[in-house]
Amino acid sequence: MPENFAGDLIVFGAIALFIVLRYRNTLGQNKGRDFTKPKPPIQAADKIPVVQIQDRRPVSEAGNDNHGKPQDVVATPALAANVAEIKAIDPEFTVQSFMEGAKAAYEMVIDAFSKQDKETLKMLLSKDLYKDFVKDIDEQIEKKQKRETTLVALLQAEIKEIALNKTMASITVLFASEQISVVRDKDGAIIEGDASTTLYMEDSWVFERDLKSRNPNWTIIDT
Repeated sequence: MPENFAGDLIVFGAIALFIVLRYRNTLGQNKGRDFTKPKPPIQAADKIPVVQIQDRRPVSEAGNDNHGKPQDVVATPALAANVAEIKAIDPEFTVQSFMEGAKAAYEMVIDAFSKQDKETLKMLLSKDLYKDFVKDIDEQIEKKQKRETTLVALLQAEIKEIALNKTMASITVLFASEQISVVRDKDGAIIEGDASTTLYMEDSWVFERDLKSRNPNWTIIDT
């Protein structure tokens, strides 16, 4: 687990479970819950402004000692201003720890959906989004099928947009990953997809939290 994840209180529902079980296994999707088809590449215009977060320790410079705390790395003045507004309400917020939690949540949702684990999904997703996932899972069960998505590699995670409505913050994160997606029948035979084919996926997920709430968890409200 990332070092500053729990300490900064920017955690997501079930991250404690993630720490205990240490599972980091594998979903990209769009509206309609079609988890097998990659989205078309995002156009360059859609990628601005973007904040790219790298996993690295900040280096303290003379006269600017950060005491080992993670520094917010932002690419545009607009997003820097958004981050400052969030920190004014929640001083414990850092971009780095948020992104670490977002990536962990991304992996957990993929893994939970593939395992038809409704309980984990319920802890991570908003009520409306959870209903969509459950509907897809129930349809699979009714057809005696199972959709399996394996996260081969999480290539990139970027903040695409930050919005703040009073104390309610929402952060849109663009994930780029390589995945393998297949559908199996009741006997485990593959009836859709190819287990040897890796798909490139781009997914924009929206995380939301009331910054004044005692609950430190961010909820996924859109994928």
